[in-house]
Amino acid sequence: MKRLPRRALAALVPLAVAGALTSCSGPPAGTDAPYDPSDGVSASVGEIAARNLLMVGSDVGAPGLVSGVLLNTSDAAITVSLSSGEAPAVTVQVPAQGSVLLGAPTGDPAASSPGTGASAVVQFDALPQPAGAVLPLNLSTPGGGTTTVQVPVLPATREYANITPAPVTVQSTP
Repeated sequence: MKRLPRRALAALVPLAVAGALTSCSGPPAGTDAPYDPSDGVSASVGEIAARNLLMVGSDVGAPGLVSGVLLNTSDAAITVSLSSGEAPAVTVQVPAQGSVLLGAPTGDPAASSPGTGASAVVQFDALPQPAGAVLPLNLSTPGGGTTTVQVPVLPATREYANITPAPVTVQSTP
């Protein structure tokens, strides 16, 4: 039996190591796994897809405004109910094969661009969590049931500076 010379063996070892390190047996690429490449989160309920959902607000007890988009993949309009905690639910009508931009500031061109349905304001009068926290947001449709997603609460600064909740008027009784 003939033995390989040391130089030939020394040349083959790095090739074998390089082949092992570059094989396809590693974990999947990071781009193969679905993720939310934004501040908000995604959810689906029935034929409604919600994208980039987040709450814009500041302090506990202050008003909070939902920002994101609702997409309807069906051939019929769908009513989506959004609720959080004990606050009353807010409903949004999403047109067939259309979308509704949530929390669009007044005059935002994205709210009326071609292919979008409309814009809607979904505001809750009192945040149960301050900016920096997360809170549950329930999305429900008549045919799709209910999905709960944990949305981040972000302050109305930087790109969210124009998405501010309206002041809540409290009436006192004499």
